[in-house]
Amino acid sequence: MSRRKITMNKNLEILRLRHDCGRSIRQVADALGVSTGSVQKTLRAAEQANLSWPIETDAEEQRLMQYLYPQPPASGSDQLVLFSTLSWRIQAVLFQIV
Repeated sequence: MSRRKITMNKNLEILRLRHDCGRSIRQVADALGVSTGSVQKTLRAAEQANLSWPIETDAEEQRLMQYLYPQPPASGSDQLVLFSTLSWRIQAVLFQIV
C-alpha cells in the first residue's frame, strides 16, 4: 500500500490548527481528512527542524519538507560498485576453496 504525499498547504494547516487553534491531533486529522499518523509526522518533523508557528519564510518551508520527505541518495552507482566489488571477492573466495 503506497502512501500519498501530503501537500505543503495541508502540512501548514496541520501546524496552524494545532498551534493557533489548539486542536487535538484527532480533531486536526478529522478536519483535514488525513490520518492521525500523518498529523503526528508533520508535528514531529516541525519539531525536529526547530520550526515554530507561524512558518514565515520559504526556507523554513523547505526545511520542513526535507524532514517530512527526505530525498533518496543521488544515484545507485555507489551501490553497483559495491556489489561488483563484493561479487568479485566472493568469486575469489570460491576459487580458493575449489
